[in-house]
Amino acid sequence: MRILRMAALTLGALGLCAGGTAAAAATTATTATTAAGTAVCSGSGELPVLDVTQTFGQANYNPGQSVTVTVTAVNCTSQTLSTHIEPYGRFADAAGNIARGCYVIDPTWNPVTFAPNGTYTASFTYQSASGCTATQFTAYDSFYADGSSTPLNPGTASVPINQTTPPVACHVVYARPSEWPGGFTGTLAITNTGQTAVNGWTLTFAFGGDQQATNFWGASFTQKGQQVKLTNLAWDASIAPGATLFSVGAYGTWITSDAPPYGFVLNGVPCS
Repeated sequence: MRILRMAALTLGALGLCAGGTAAAAATTATTATTAAGTAVCSGSGELPVLDVTQTFGQANYNPGQSVTVTVTAVNCTSQTLSTHIEPYGRFADAAGNIARGCYVIDPTWNPVTFAPNGTYTASFTYQSASGCTATQFTAYDSFYADGSSTPLNPGTASVPINQTTPPVACHVVYARPSEWPGGFTGTLAITNTGQTAVNGWTLTFAFGGDQQATNFWGASFTQKGQQVKLTNLAWDASIAPGATLFSVGAYGTWITSDAPPYGFVLNGVPCS
């Protein structure tokens, strides 16, 4: 379900995330202005009734940033025009489809009366979800004459959305289920606290004492001094965002100290 709210030239909208999850997609507009003056219309020959231009606040945006577009329309006639604008936007993938994790923004209806040779300007801001996978945002700002379903001059402009892979984020908890003179068992709980799945992992750390691992389960391992390197097995290579891997543990020996390990680093990123 989409819910729209309008009040003069201050707008709000609720949208649906692609995939069916309801979420808010704030759409706001500054107070629009219309002014009489000398029209500045582009092109040559027969001019459109309206000359519409759109300018984005930035050259590109990151997921989670709000996208702002400023719309300027000029009445290229000496007649008063009674119109309305229907602004909306689409976060799309490279194929032009609505991208996953992005808000769907519905059009809103706003009346605009142009003085002869008058100019209208307004800025619209569209909220972007942090998990949005779009590669571009397209703003649609078409004006319609009263009683007509055909745009006077469609306004359409696009801006890139950067899609960089978020860094790995992780948390590791070490536990010692059993310990005896000269020996121990230890377990590792590896949590993916990032926004993307871990597909294949290497975990490095240092033993806090003089432990020597004799075997690890859930991972292959090498040890040099107190430095240990673990690599996933085929069956536990993936850790989904927010998931914890409990399948890794070790048997080992110690002589003078069985102090817990420290300095956990997953795929080159330090873990908490």
